[in-house]
Amino acid sequence: MKKKIFNFFLSFLSMIFCLCVIELFLITKSNLIISYDTEMWKYSKILKFKSKNPLINHEHVKNKKANLQNVDININSMGMRGDEGDLIDWKKAEEKILFIGSSITLGWGVEESMTVTHKLEQYLNKNNKRIWKVLNGGVGNYNMQRYVENYLQNYAELKPNILIIQYFLNDSEILKNSYGNIFTRNFHLAGLIWRYLSIKGDNLKFNNIYEYYNNFYLPENFKYTEKYLKILKDKCKIEKIRCIVAYTPDVQFLNNSKFDHFENLIKLKSEETGFEFVSLTPRLRSGNKNLKNQYNDNHPNFVAHEMMAKTIKDYLIN
Repeated sequence: MKKKIFNFFLSFLSMIFCLCVIELFLITKSNLIISYDTEMWKYSKILKFKSKNPLINHEHVKNKKANLQNVDININSMGMRGDEGDLIDWKKAEEKILFIGSSITLGWGVEESMTVTHKLEQYLNKNNKRIWKVLNGGVGNYNMQRYVENYLQNYAELKPNILIIQYFLNDSEILKNSYGNIFTRNFHLAGLIWRYLSIKGDNLKFNNIYEYYNNFYLPENFKYTEKYLKILKDKCKIEKIRCIVAYTPDVQFLNNSKFDHFENLIKLKSEETGFEFVSLTPRLRSGNKNLKNQYNDNHPNFVAHEMMAKTIKDYLIN
């Protein structure tokens, strides 16, 4: 019996030792070699906290900063990407634009000065008699429900003149409330295993990426997007805010016309609800440059952000 107990504890300690070695290796690797999945895990660990509102799931930690994918992401006291100077300028501005959206709006992997919100502000203030200010309300891992609820709870008090909903292709996805656990939030290995199992589960359910996206637009799932479009439009009507849906395609599939179906559906529902609609697809398609970030990351890079900003600027001015 003593021998069995000894062997059990020896095996247990050996397993713990191996896990510690693997974790140490992953920590060292993440410091030397940038990995998209690991950087997203760090983003969740450093810059997010569990929201009291289950419809939001998570929010940005205020007044916090992190370097992710070699890019500094600074979160101000409103939980937005930017600094306190942006909020001071907001109060002075004559024209105020607030963006809401997910990680593309946030500008994942893009320097703050090159994000769509920052570039748009530069373009609007160039040779213009009125002072414009643009704030970035994008939060990673949001869908339409989350960023609309986050706006209503945390940003509506800003009272923008213009609200731009930067809708991305998969923003109709129904996301389960999840904030991880003590293991996935604090250990690289657990985070990677969870990520692998999540991707594996999606691969088993869907035959290809088009089928995966198409699932979000089935009537039983898309009804939630329609619901939140109406909620937001009603709010805009009451507050007399100009509301615009800016459709953002996945830059991986710009040249695949099958994906235009999703944009057409969003355009139809946006206009039926009473939103203005602007497509960011044509200008992105017109360029021959690589529009994807590095590190095996399919988020749009700074070139794409500049193109998106120009499209929105032209729409607002013209």
